[in-house]
Amino acid sequence: MLRTTNTLIALLACFVGLLAVPPDATGLTIYSNANDGFLEVRDILPPAGDWPQVHPDTFGTYNASVGEWFGPGLTAIVLPFQIPNLGAVADPFTDANLGVMVHEIGTGPTTTDVDLYAVRRDPNPAIITDDYYNGSAPDPTPGVVLIQESFLTPSSPAGFVGAPNNFTDTTGDSSLLNYLNDAYDGGAGAGDYVFLRLSYGADDFATVYDAYKITMREAGQQGEWPVLTLGTVAIPGDTDGNGLVEYPQDFDPILDNWRETNDTFGTTLARTDGDLNVDGVVNISDFREWKDAYLGLGGSPELVLQAFFSLGVPEPTAALLGAMGLAGMIGAGRRRN
Repeated sequence: MLRTTNTLIALLACFVGLLAVPPDATGLTIYSNANDGFLEVRDILPPAGDWPQVHPDTFGTYNASVGEWFGPGLTAIVLPFQIPNLGAVADPFTDANLGVMVHEIGTGPTTTDVDLYAVRRDPNPAIITDDYYNGSAPDPTPGVVLIQESFLTPSSPAGFVGAPNNFTDTTGDSSLLNYLNDAYDGGAGAGDYVFLRLSYGADDFATVYDAYKITMREAGQQGEWPVLTLGTVAIPGDTDGNGLVEYPQDFDPILDNWRETNDTFGTTLARTDGDLNVDGVVNISDFREWKDAYLGLGGSPELVLQAFFSLGVPEPTAALLGAMGLAGMIGAGRRRN
């Protein structure tokens, strides 16, 4: 029986023998964790405890400040983001961008920029006092990476616009991409958190209101939250984007949308809809990509055949088998089992 099955798999490979199409990249949107908040240092005797102090929640209901806001004192904002699980792959991210909504810039003579850092990776999303830094770039702390100097400036866009209005530039994107791929560490970092920090570029404890107010996770609308937008390497055969190639999870979208096109589907088909090569139709080439990846990872040939015939593809005719020189092989396989 095994030989018969393997012969049928060989037949199937020929029957769907189309040119392989490199998989497209996919995108992920990741919002800051609910532990986002700020760290505060005051240039006065604290009423209790030591400085810096951690504020994992925001003042009011939606915002935190970076810079001087409670004179004389300074604050830095820390944003934890959870690393997605894309499987045991190296450098899964193809591009990266951070966006935040600045809704107010201080009314004082604001002349100091805000720098963006990547501080650490940790399985715990909680902010700690060691995350604090305000001062000239770069932060000399070992392991801390300067992502973008002058990420925010006094001339940065500001206002309640319902979405991020400030983003990393091309230099920041590149630095962020490198950091995130390193943090992913071939899959060892999946599920952990990376901590990004907005630091005031001076430590002079200005006595005027010289701060940038940032909308945080507590905001009522998700679209206003700090957000990482990531491009990821699409794993061949992986329709659900979890980094694994499985049956039936990754086959079901192909089956459900078999022979759908962009027109019949009513919108542009995506990999998650079974259109693995993103050519606007779910067909045998998408099945082949899933089949090749699934078998390449040790998947069951019997399940592949079961999946193939569930698509309703007519069984190959004797003439077709003969033309491919496989009819005799299948017959021999059947006689021996």
